[in-house]
Amino acid sequence: MKLKFGLIKILIEKFIKWLAKIFGISLEPPFEIVDNLDTFVKDKFNSMLENAQSFDIATGYFQISGWKVFADSVENLLNKGGKVRLLIGDVSKENLSPQTAKFLVHLIKNPQIEARTIKPRLLHAKVFMAKTEKELKLLFGSSNITLGGVEVNIELNTYEILDIESKKAKSFIEWYEKLWESAVPIKELPIPVEDLNKALFLSLLIKDLARVDLRDIGNFAPLKFQYVDAVAGVNRFFFQPGDKRGLMLAHEVGLGKTIIAGMILKHLLYHNHIKNVLIVAPLSIIRQWMGDLKNKFSIEPIEITAIKLKKFIPEENKVYIISYDLLKEHINNFHKEWDFIIIDESHFIRNKQTLRFKAVKELKSKFFLLLTATPMHNRVEDIATQFLLFVPEEIISKATQREISKIDRTKLFKTFIKRRLQKEELKDILPERN
Repeated sequence: MKLKFGLIKILIEKFIKWLAKIFGISLEPPFEIVDNLDTFVKDKFNSMLENAQSFDIATGYFQISGWKVFADSVENLLNKGGKVRLLIGDVSKENLSPQTAKFLVHLIKNPQIEARTIKPRLLHAKVFMAKTEKELKLLFGSSNITLGGVEVNIELNTYEILDIESKKAKSFIEWYEKLWESAVPIKELPIPVEDLNKALFLSLLIKDLARVDLRDIGNFAPLKFQYVDAVAGVNRFFFQPGDKRGLMLAHEVGLGKTIIAGMILKHLLYHNHIKNVLIVAPLSIIRQWMGDLKNKFSIEPIEITAIKLKKFIPEENKVYIISYDLLKEHINNFHKEWDFIIIDESHFIRNKQTLRFKAVKELKSKFFLLLTATPMHNRVEDIATQFLLFVPEEIISKATQREISKIDRTKLFKTFIKRRLQKEELKDILPERN
């Protein structure tokens, strides 16, 4: 009897397909391309979750920056009694940041959310399924749960709404269930969160902010040392003691100081840590700055010209750029406090007797980022003068005293400076010759 009904079902399906072909009717469910160009993955997630009862995720890589842009929709799902399952790739101690660990603590404690990982093979698939009793909303393709995957990068995903009883829907559900059953529950974290007091955990969390975002934040792939230095810059923004904080990037020409500065700037802007930004640079490289920020980071700075200064009132959430010479002539227009100031070619202010230095010294900011390929010419005072923007003068005076040893002075300056040479970094970029 079962065989008979099975044959009848097959014949009916073939007949329907034949009729559809005759009349030019497509039996395939409509699908949509989701590529972060016309439609953003984050927006599609939000719409998928509106009436969902559950949300199943498979992602090769997971970053908090990608999760938080649709986290409110997940929270709404949970508040309605829904459930979330998360299959992710590598969660080893080396690759799991404290921020991700904090999120996983939330997962483990919330009975409505489960998180598992695949071992020993790496899960690289990207599949997202929002289910109701009758429908499966399916998105799959190239996007991971990262800021790049859900918003920044150009991706290629397809989205469609399937009948929950359709063959395609069942195939995806069965695929996910098979992996889920073989996956390992995430129960052990690389940091003992339960033993950390709140202040220490917050410290670890903020310190690692850059690690989860910076390589994903621009329209390019940074080199390893650029990423490392950008992380250092973001960490310095949060952790350096004092009302004024700062860092000098003293890399040789060609090692991408502008790129590193752009990564730091983009990260802090994106997470709303800063709103008012001023860049001071020689007139000859202002165009280069504007082009790099626009093309690599989608930041469009406003050049301050002599004409604009006549009615200049800095606005919130803007990045301004001005030349040294124009700044020293109109320093009275810049007495407000800025959240973040970048001083490019900072060796221009190595002499504190010059008008350039005096003008820059009057600027007020929570954080100064100095960029220079030649931090010192002939005197230790060359570096010390530049540090006066964010280092207390009594410390600078101590560093320039002849009595202080060279070793102590070096230790002191290393606190505020990162220096890289081309010959050192090329070792990691170019293969060695035999």
